[in-house]
Amino acid sequence: MNEEKRIENKKSDKKALMIFIPVLILSGVIGFLVGGLGNYMEENLADVIAKGIVNLLSTITPYANLVMNTISIAICTIILLYTKKCIKIWDGEDEEAYEKIAKSDEFKSELNGLLKDYVGRPSPLYHAKRLSEHYGHDIYLKREDLNHTGAHKINNALAQALLAKKMGKTKIMAETGAGQHGVATATAAALLGLECDVYMGECDTKRQALNVYKMELLGANVVPISDGLGTLKEATTAAIQAWVNEIESRFYVIGSAVGPHPYPKIVRDFQTVIGSEAKVQLEEIGVKPDYIIACVGGGSNAIGIFSAFIDDPSVNIIGIEAAGLGIETKYHAATLTKGNEGIIHGMKTIVLQDEFGMILPVHSISAGLDYPGVGPEHAHLQDIGRVSYYAVSDDECINAL
Repeated sequence: MNEEKRIENKKSDKKALMIFIPVLILSGVIGFLVGGLGNYMEENLADVIAKGIVNLLSTITPYANLVMNTISIAICTIILLYTKKCIKIWDGEDEEAYEKIAKSDEFKSELNGLLKDYVGRPSPLYHAKRLSEHYGHDIYLKREDLNHTGAHKINNALAQALLAKKMGKTKIMAETGAGQHGVATATAAALLGLECDVYMGECDTKRQALNVYKMELLGANVVPISDGLGTLKEATTAAIQAWVNEIESRFYVIGSAVGPHPYPKIVRDFQTVIGSEAKVQLEEIGVKPDYIIACVGGGSNAIGIFSAFIDDPSVNIIGIEAAGLGIETKYHAATLTKGNEGIIHGMKTIVLQDEFGMILPVHSISAGLDYPGVGPEHAHLQDIGRVSYYAVSDDECINAL
């Protein structure tokens, strides 16, 4: 009975969502027209309409003003109730499932088995001897590139896909910039028997054509997005829009520690395997790190390794973001260096935006780092001074090679 009731409630929530969204849009259009036309009249058009309705009601009842107030309160109440249902559908289900399913011993055991036998974890900690000699300091690389699919993205994608399957979802979807998260999500979908759509900026589909081929080979449907610059921001926006339209059957596998709650937390937790492994591996060889350094776009790999060392004040932590053609130009993605507080993709964080709050175009030679926002936990870590963030240009990266 409880399961039947839950299904019925979800159907009711979906109906509410389908009604609420058109009503909200219609209300906005009417409000715009009323306000706009009112500018051309001596008397505000909204006042004219309201008085007309009151006069009409006066012919029916002596309590016209009371009826009008009651109707207004009723409309506001309905909108609030539908808003609450929207939020419940969007946010509550994923968070509840994450807390209940993903933290269970059964889920952890299955995921750890897949990470070990399918992904190939733990990934090696490699002592870069020649690089260390060059700089006069021991440098160790956490080789996430040796995971199955070639990046850290599979840690999170596989975990979220498994969570989706446990929730009863049949379709998963993702956004991707460099294509690594897209390939990882397509791989997880093929492994677990799920349908998969991957949203990718049209510009990125061209410069990462090999990864597009891999995704399609794995059975995923790659959706190119031509809006704006045709890169990661536009892909993320399109993915969120598509997710909301089919929120009950789809699960959105976000690739970085960004987006609406609880996604930044979910992605961080699924990527902490990087830091926890690195810490153990360093202890096994008797090394106490002075610095932990990682690149930051949205920030999933960075928060994954930072998480194991944040509570140790003796360890300096540094994040590197994309300065593109230089932070003195308009062509960069140095969000934490040049941005300020704002809203993007359902999260409050540091954003590259103009004085009107409009998101600015960004650039980086790296297809995965050209994002005008950053994970909210990174914004917090910078704010409290625990992590230092620096911007490095395209030329500096190429010359370092």
